[in-house]
Amino acid sequence: MDVSQLSEWLKGGGFHLSQSLGIIGGLVFTALGFWRNTNVTRLAFRHQLMLSHRELWNRYTDSPELRRVLVRSADLEVQPISEPEHRFVVSLISHVEFVFLATQHGLYRVIPSDLLDIRQAFAYPVIRAVWQEVSPYRDKRFVRFMEKRVFSAGERSANQTDRQA
Repeated sequence: MDVSQLSEWLKGGGFHLSQSLGIIGGLVFTALGFWRNTNVTRLAFRHQLMLSHRELWNRYTDSPELRRVLVRSADLEVQPISEPEHRFVVSLISHVEFVFLATQHGLYRVIPSDLLDIRQAFAYPVIRAVWQEVSPYRDKRFVRFMEKRVFSAGERSANQTDRQA
């Protein structure tokens, strides 16, 4: 192809083709940038989630008055839930709800060990009692998730363990 043929091709529509290719290339680069930014946002969220998780459990570790929160034999009839226990468990529930909402928006992906941790935590009497008190005031989608994926699944696995024993 010589210069005169190239000139004729450009006049006959090649310009529109090259313009379209430029637009498509720009869109591809924009999509790649968006994809990369999304991954960075997810990573930043995971880091913030880890810090929040650590802060929550450091509060538990540093506060002897919270020890009963993770006692399976806690008798709430004999000793009702204290105000510090209640505040801690509400913070725990808020943390789990935040993770749920982040999952709904694609910032986090719940893995099986996350669900196992949540099931185990919500099996403790103090945590379960506070959940029953505050769940009517929580996001309805979150409550449905907890009922379906945490409580029902936890009860199924406990029933299976009982049958195997």
